[in-house]
Amino acid sequence: MRKVLIVDDNKSIRDLMRVIADEMGWETEVASDVTEAIRKINDSQIFDALITDNNMPSGKGREVIKAAKRKNPNIRTILMTGLNLNKREKEEIERLGAEIWEKSVRLEQIILFLQ
Repeated sequence: MRKVLIVDDNKSIRDLMRVIADEMGWETEVASDVTEAIRKINDSQIFDALITDNNMPSGKGREVIKAAKRKNPNIRTILMTGLNLNKREKEEIERLGAEIWEKSVRLEQIILFLQ
């Protein structure tokens, strides 16, 4: 079974994405902050996909992406952000192989990513 990690400090967003992923047949893990997400990555089997918020009280989503890529270089990753990223931040995220999604994310985007 494919496994996805969803990371967002907003419980409503985590819950919505979890429902969608579960309905699409994914094994789903959620984390509410960067520290919890990195712990789950380090303690877990390999994740196939990662959807993470960028700005959280405990850190940046790109730190979660880096940890996930160290464990599985082929993980598919999305970084969601409600703020404009500067050029350096965009380049770093692109180097990590992540897609950048600006909030608000549409349901169709999530479904297409998880197919």
